[in-house]
Amino acid sequence: MRQITKLVTVFTLLCFTSMMAQTVKGKVTDESGQGIPFIDVIEKGTTNGVSTNDNGEFTIQLKKVPSVLVFSSLGYATIEKSVKGASSLSIIMKEDSGVLDEVVLTGNRAKPRTILDSAVPIDNIGVGELQATGQTNIDQMLTYTVPSYNSTNQTISDATAHFDPADLRGLGP
Repeated sequence: MRQITKLVTVFTLLCFTSMMAQTVKGKVTDESGQGIPFIDVIEKGTTNGVSTNDNGEFTIQLKKVPSVLVFSSLGYATIEKSVKGASSLSIIMKEDSGVLDEVVLTGNRAKPRTILDSAVPIDNIGVGELQATGQTNIDQMLTYTVPSYNSTNQTISDATAHFDPADLRGLGP
């Protein structure tokens, strides 16, 4: 008798839990019908959330029903959708042009030294600028002048007696 009581209790708890939680699948698209990747889908008032995949699809296990899902991403207007019994959603996100007031780019491609209209960064460095570093070795002059260039002195081994390996933007020598 005791085992039957335990079995009924476990069965009741499982049924109650499955009634409380619900799996919701859906797709987030833009106004042209293309899926939008990396949209945040969060159950409002919780930390439960997922992001859409490359096709704009998502699957989320809700902690409570009914619930509200919040769809948000930079550049799109935030949408809140109430979920009561639906197991499949289709969300259309609209672009929000007022989100970004200003874009700041950080880097070293700036006038007057860099050619700005090239596909790759090209720095023109004058002899006077190199001499102003106070260094006697060309590798050290470039290290002091160009932030993305790095050269280190090596102890004598193999061919390093004739040159010091250098790297540009973290790439190997």
